[in-house]
Amino acid sequence: MSAAVSDYKPSNTRKNKIKKEEGFTKIDLTENEDILGSLKTSGKYIAGFALETNNEEKNALAKLKKKNLDMIILNSLKAEGSGFEYDTNKISILLKDGRMKKFPLQSKFSAANAILSEINNSSG
Repeated sequence: MSAAVSDYKPSNTRKNKIKKEEGFTKIDLTENEDILGSLKTSGKYIAGFALETNNEEKNALAKLKKKNLDMIILNSLKAEGSGFEYDTNKISILLKDGRMKKFPLQSKFSAANAILSEINNSSG
């Protein structure tokens, strides 16, 4: 299973379009359920993703521990050519046992293969 669930959702929803004339300028947000944090049970290998903008490794490691993950893949936005608007990405894979593997900037296809390979090697 994979999903990219947002951390927050609108507190109130509308069935119809909000007209500009209504002067609507503020959206109140509510925190979404932490799906990833609730998945870990015995016998499951759980990998998560972290997109961090500062203290990347420290924040990714904290997320790995807090959510009791086996692996977390850190997506770096600091690397030139990395991020949503590019076909390349720079990732680091942090494992529950403390190991970390840093990968150079590479195609997203190659990054996906590296992630799958590491899951295969680690979940043994």
